[in-house]
Amino acid sequence: MVIATTTYQQLPTNLFPQPKQNFNPGVTVSGAYQFGSGTAIEASTNTYVVFSGAANNFTVGNLTPGVVYYFYSFEFNDDALLNAENYRVPNNQPQVPLPVELKSFTAQLRNGQVNLNWVTASERNNQGFEVQRSQDGREFSTILFKKGNGTTSARSTYDAVDARPLAGLSYYRLKQIDTDGKFSYSPVVTVKNAGLTEASFYPNPTSGKLTVALPQATTAEGLRVRIADLTGRVLREQSLPVTGELDLTSMPAGTYMVTVGTGDQQVTRKVVKN
Repeated sequence: MVIATTTYQQLPTNLFPQPKQNFNPGVTVSGAYQFGSGTAIEASTNTYVVFSGAANNFTVGNLTPGVVYYFYSFEFNDDALLNAENYRVPNNQPQVPLPVELKSFTAQLRNGQVNLNWVTASERNNQGFEVQRSQDGREFSTILFKKGNGTTSARSTYDAVDARPLAGLSYYRLKQIDTDGKFSYSPVVTVKNAGLTEASFYPNPTSGKLTVALPQATTAEGLRVRIADLTGRVLREQSLPVTGELDLTSMPAGTYMVTVGTGDQQVTRKVVKN
């Protein structure tokens, strides 16, 4: 059995349920027990029974935004006989609900983008979420922000897209921020994006024509090509043709470093020109 109150950070012992007492958890609306509809332990201090049963979890509705609620649980024998319940005294430490109850967080690669989805069962004073990304699982940076729903007992679903994911293995997490600035992190999820790392360069060695074959779902549009010698000196820069074919005929025989893409989305291969 659970008692909820807006007043007591420690529930007075005179308000503890006594043996042979029965309590009504109140009415439910859309599966949520409505605060204030259950048995009044002390109505003047907004102290009511909000749940009674054997379930591992439950939802409480009709809560006032911005108000802190304290929850106290009492184990009882539930022998189903009228006026026969006996209650075990708790440690009298309030169980304050988490600001945001995160039910799931997923990330999936689709068509060269990472689709992120997360679901909350309830929220309290939730300013919003920073979506953070990392390439090593240690250093994270924020790539976007999603506004939260403040305070709600309803299930909420969020979607976001990382339109320019990193190549290789990436790590994602949520930084949930309260309206008072406090924050917490979600578990980390991973996504493997082959990206440009699976591009192939052929023939190599080449006598003049070099073809860059991009992975599926990667387009040549906007991709830059940089050709440098082994000292790093850039000899040529251009856009990658739609055909993926580079003409190296005019370049002297030698070994070159050919880079396709920029920033976090790039791949470099050593190419020999005969």
